[in-house]
Amino acid sequence: MKPIIALLLCYVTITNGLLCLECDESESIAECDVNGRLVACQSNQKACETVVRRSGYSPGDVKVMKGCKQRKACRNNQAQNTQVSGGGKQCNADQPSSVCSCCCVGDGCNIGEPPCIEEVINVTCPVQATFYHGEMQCSDGNNEGSVCKFVCTEGAFSVYPDGVNANQCMGGGVWNISMPCCARPCPPYFLYDMVTLYHTTNVQLFDIFSLGAIIRTSAIAIGPEATQSASFYYSDKIDEDSVVYFNDYNYNRSLGIRLYDERTRPNNSANGKVNTGAAIQWALRNMFNESRGARRNVPKVIVVAIDSDSDDDVTSASQAARDAGVLIYVFNIPPAGGALDQDQMLSITNDVDHIFTFDPERRNFFSNVGSFTTDVISHFCSDPCNHAFHN
Repeated sequence: MKPIIALLLCYVTITNGLLCLECDESESIAECDVNGRLVACQSNQKACETVVRRSGYSPGDVKVMKGCKQRKACRNNQAQNTQVSGGGKQCNADQPSSVCSCCCVGDGCNIGEPPCIEEVINVTCPVQATFYHGEMQCSDGNNEGSVCKFVCTEGAFSVYPDGVNANQCMGGGVWNISMPCCARPCPPYFLYDMVTLYHTTNVQLFDIFSLGAIIRTSAIAIGPEATQSASFYYSDKIDEDSVVYFNDYNYNRSLGIRLYDERTRPNNSANGKVNTGAAIQWALRNMFNESRGARRNVPKVIVVAIDSDSDDDVTSASQAARDAGVLIYVFNIPPAGGALDQDQMLSITNDVDHIFTFDPERRNFFSNVGSFTTDVISHFCSDPCNHAFHN
């Protein structure tokens, strides 16, 4: 390098034109710098250029050219470095074919490694999100080549998708695969807040609904990052003594069952009226409040458990609930020798698959509970990464 510097100083004293190192198809930057020569550029050549071409990974597959260039043409060539080519950029370090051009202004500025290539090739990948419920360890942060490994450390959590335990920052500034998450099996870990609205005109049938109460179902986890259940009984109005709010038992299943058994019992009005629409509206306004233990940004579910048609309008209240993102189901027990109003129940759920008809003799109890669970799985378990708190 010293002879070139001495030659550069000599040239500066005898010429006013730009001086650039010139070489043609050297196999490395170092070879070009040793074997190249400083030349005086023509008057319209106001830049020095370095071009590195690679056609493979074997010795001899790299060709380096340096010389004078018109400034506009030189900058245009350098701008092509980041253009998409194949699976990455035109100037890259992770593909067999690459063309990198660097432009500079100043006598001898293209001697040595061209900095612009480092700027293009040594890119970083986007910073990955916090890996909740586990640990992420990266070999070199978010720099090219860095490998990040993921391990879930909290109980019941495992890496999802299964087997995706690591990813790598590639030369194009992208991770080779998206980072996984720590998730739990769904079921039994359904993440939602559920409110059940009960009414039975035939009070002898109430135990069928009571038996199927979510709070009793051991196959569904109850907890701060799982399901929680609230309930109340209604007829023409809400029986406020029957209400069990979410934070009345704070995920303590045994306490929740005791409160449910103590409070949620049939208590029908003397006028015999059933106002399901008003009950849905009351649930939407009063049960899904954070002050009552409802959780922010957690899916909401209403189950209407009835054995009678409603005497009020159910359509507007049900639509308001669905507009708020609430999923609604109907569990119904038809009267002897008859059936409930299917159109009315469909107005509540807006989905025929969300209507479950129970036999008064309980012959289809478990099959209905199984079908309900299957439908809940379809809504809440499709992406386990969205079914746990990640904050």
